[in-house]
Amino acid sequence: MDETKMYHYTECGLSHVYLLNGHHEADSDYGVVTSISNIAGLHDAIGKTIVNKTTEPLSGDEVRFLRKEIDLSQRNLGALLGVEDQTVARWEKGTVVIPRAADILLRGLYMEAKFNTCNLSELVNSLSQWEAKQTMQRLEMQELENTQWVVAENRTA
Repeated sequence: MDETKMYHYTECGLSHVYLLNGHHEADSDYGVVTSISNIAGLHDAIGKTIVNKTTEPLSGDEVRFLRKEIDLSQRNLGALLGVEDQTVARWEKGTVVIPRAADILLRGLYMEAKFNTCNLSELVNSLSQWEAKQTMQRLEMQELENTQWVVAENRTA
């Protein structure tokens, strides 16, 4: 697909999300505006992709994305995980890597809150592969005809 037609979707707070379709541009009095079809479905698909990316710990931006998607403040997430809100802030800024136990719990909290499903033993087993250290550089999302969002391509280093 022609990369110039892709939309770099930075509004979600993640720098590596690109939309292959499902977005529309229009001119307005304020310049070009972009609208996105089924944004809730898009965010659900992004969240599931983040949770299922088990080759490395969550990045700070991913921690923030998941936290916001389940509508928790830094203070409330910290309380659930047994840490201070400033610790959550440091994870989100990327100054401190989220510990493995907190990472697993955040992934589980997200899946439970959004989809009422969570298999913690499966998460723990898949996260044991962190040594692989692959980095997700680009996440391309594609909207299907039924307005459902799916991963189009997941490029890794």
